[in-house]
Amino acid sequence: MPATDSPEIIVARWLKQNRYEETLASFLGEAGLTEDAGLSSNDALTLEQILEEKRLYDQSLQYEKRGEPTHQSWTSPAPSIPQILDVPQSSNILHVAVDQLDSSDQVLSITMADRRLMQTDPSSPVDDFEHVLTQDSPILSWISVPGPDAVQWIGTTMSGRVFLYTPNDRSPSVSRIDHKRYCVKATLDTSNPNQWLLATIGWDSKLNIYHITASTNSHGLAYISNLEEPSSSLDLQTIPEDILWITNPTPTTSHHDPNHSSSGSSSGSILLLTRRDSSLLHYYLPTRPAPTLLGVQNLAPHAISWTIFTPSSISICPTDPTLLAVATSSLPHMKLILIRIRIPSNDSSNNSEKPAENQQNVTSNDGNSFAYDPRAALAKANADEAAIVHHVSTLAPQTPYSTPKVVWRPDGSGVWVNGDDGCVRGIERATGKVVATLKGGHEAATKIRTLWAGYVDVSGKRQEWVISGGFDRRVVVWKIGKDE
Repeated sequence: MPATDSPEIIVARWLKQNRYEETLASFLGEAGLTEDAGLSSNDALTLEQILEEKRLYDQSLQYEKRGEPTHQSWTSPAPSIPQILDVPQSSNILHVAVDQLDSSDQVLSITMADRRLMQTDPSSPVDDFEHVLTQDSPILSWISVPGPDAVQWIGTTMSGRVFLYTPNDRSPSVSRIDHKRYCVKATLDTSNPNQWLLATIGWDSKLNIYHITASTNSHGLAYISNLEEPSSSLDLQTIPEDILWITNPTPTTSHHDPNHSSSGSSSGSILLLTRRDSSLLHYYLPTRPAPTLLGVQNLAPHAISWTIFTPSSISICPTDPTLLAVATSSLPHMKLILIRIRIPSNDSSNNSEKPAENQQNVTSNDGNSFAYDPRAALAKANADEAAIVHHVSTLAPQTPYSTPKVVWRPDGSGVWVNGDDGCVRGIERATGKVVATLKGGHEAATKIRTLWAGYVDVSGKRQEWVISGGFDRRVVVWKIGKDE
């Protein structure tokens, strides 16, 4: 007997429900089905449900936006051959990344739900993993920073801990708890050699920024010797989802608010932040004692509903620093947005203080009164809409408990996104179309939690890899086939 959702059973069920007895008898005979093939149950899939799903899908296509094709088409060959790594006593995988130790050596780092951190040489033909350390709670974020003799790492954990790890010490050299729970992301900006900026976000709805004065070793190399308490903090309205540092093309040396120090903003660095239940990109200056909101950019400027998705994961194109990829929490499938970054003007707040003929006094939900100009708001919405290059469906299934993730191919020709079906999908930058689906590495219908994409040096040759980790406890390296 075919499956209950097979085309033959669905057709037989429809014929029986609509009392086409003669046609049903003929169909059952030609299809080789038994007489009870058309019996239905309350949860049985019907032809009407399929047509309704198709109608909703066609309707959703009307809201997609695809930019004009450019020369940035999906390059071939691309990673497609899976290699499952032999991780000892593996648990659910939370984070994977390949970091550069020096000009030649690299290391693959893996964090797991059992609180362990494992590392190995990605170029080694043998999966010789080393247990580096175990924390008090699972490590959610792990980034590399320059060190005095070798690379250092900064990690964040579910307990809200932020720690600095130096390999020679074999344990965290500095450890702080500045978040009450789930410190989910850390990002470091080293563009200013005199002052580095470390930003962290947590599920306590808090943003912390550390202004770090880098130390220098005998060879003149900068590194982090200590991690003091945050010099700038901000309580957010909702839980933050992702952060990254971008460069301000017009650095500011002062700020109009006398209550805020401009220290840190002169480097031209701006923090880009996304929040849960908000379709906005938030731009912050790293001022003290609290970050200053420079402005916002709407990912759905003409949407009629208040909130339609959360921008869960953001990533800057490696070949075009003005192009941002955004993986959203849209259900039942992830939507991908490619958008041009529109950094608000430093004097936009000053401009808002000038009275305009069309301004209206509006009172917000928190009781504060502010000036609102309908024409200016419409102009900004149109500009935000024009900045969207693609707004497309990735066909990657999601639930409200998913953790969307997007990473760029190192040549900038497209992005990879995760899904809850055990597949990794590649989307072309030029067209926004799904052009690759990586299958066979992870178990079917399992959640892929983390992704990394980039170049790895193997035996003196540069190879493009995609690394994925999932809740099937597998770490899969996707490589380009030898014959490609």
